Amino acid sequence: MNSVLQSLFMAKDFRSRVLSLNLKGCNSLMKKLQKLFNILAYSKREAYTPLTFFIASRPPWFSSFSQEDSSEYLRFLLNSLHEEERIQFLSSETAANALVTEVPPQQSSQSTSWGKDEKTIIQHMFEGKLQTNICCQTCKNISQKTEAFTDLSLGFPPSLIDTGKKEHQKTVSVNDMFSHFLAPEILDGDNCYQCGNCASLQKAEKTMQIMEEPEYLILNLLRFSYDPEHQVKRKIFNPVSIPQILRLPVERSTSLDTDLSGAGENKANEQASVGIEDRRSTQRRVPYALNSVVVHSGATPESGHYYCYARDISLRSVKPVKSSSNMSLVQAAGGEMPTSGSESSQKPKQWLFLNDSRVTFTSQRHVLNTSLRSPEDSVYILFYKKLS
Repeated sequence: MNSVLQSLFMAKDFRSRVLSLNLKGCNSLMKKLQKLFNILAYSKREAYTPLTFFIASRPPWFSSFSQEDSSEYLRFLLNSLHEEERIQFLSSETAANALVTEVPPQQSSQSTSWGKDEKTIIQHMFEGKLQTNICCQTCKNISQKTEAFTDLSLGFPPSLIDTGKKEHQKTVSVNDMFSHFLAPEILDGDNCYQCGNCASLQKAEKTMQIMEEPEYLILNLLRFSYDPEHQVKRKIFNPVSIPQILRLPVERSTSLDTDLSGAGENKANEQASVGIEDRRSTQRRVPYALNSVVVHSGATPESGHYYCYARDISLRSVKPVKSSSNMSLVQAAGGEMPTSGSESSQKPKQWLFLNDSRVTFTSQRHVLNTSLRSPEDSVYILFYKKLS
């Protein structure tokens, strides 16, 4: 939990929105998060144990005194904050509508602050849109479904997964994992597609496209897999190379964005014949900068520890901090590393190593080489900030 909360705190735009909310008299989960962020930002205490927030945000299926999945906690937390805000909006809208009969129409237009096009904070900061296209190989009919996401789960390409010793695993790049995620998939055999047009199971091609990009892109690397032969969960130890700048492929407005269910056969055939290179030509590459990295340190999915690296991308310069192995998060986020020796002529270190109550400066090289230093320290969750 600590690594997830520290990563969210270091997402500056999200932190600013949470801290600016007027939540007086409220006892919501967002209020508790605001209090937590206030303590991290302004308290002079060396460390803070977020027990109250943990009790309020803990998924009900999490077991006590056992390690749980940080990505699962993050997804539950963001969904809980979103649903809470959405319900509050709907409740206030209902209350406002009850007064419409007593207020002239021209005066009631401003009675609510949340219209159909408004979004929750979670939607503003973390939500993107992912479209799934399934093309029947028989009738060429294309079925489309667009869903919102707050994180993308990237699997390791099977050809790159090495089951040998942990010290000799093949290095996989995030770009490799993205290519694997977006690659066309053939639905055949036991995995045939139930085509509504053919009214039967048919061979089909499934593709996914990112239609809208989020402000903060969260990538969850699927390191924990199920071994059906031994009926156990295993960890994938492959080192992952992390790009400092990630260019997210986002679809431009094309004819694929329209509903093709009623299109003629010629039109459907034309769309189905679009190759992967043609699809790439319709994409724009949205640049993102690495903001934080959550690392799982351990040999199995049920054991180990989480820590993270993070930075404030807008960081320019800060005050010197005391020479100490520990510092408060606000000092680290807003403070400049002591300029002594050879470091004085170098660029200020913007990266922080956050391991529970321990907060220290570290180098960008140290962050990017995480998976190479120890075979059991594995990059698990990545936070990227969209560049303007």
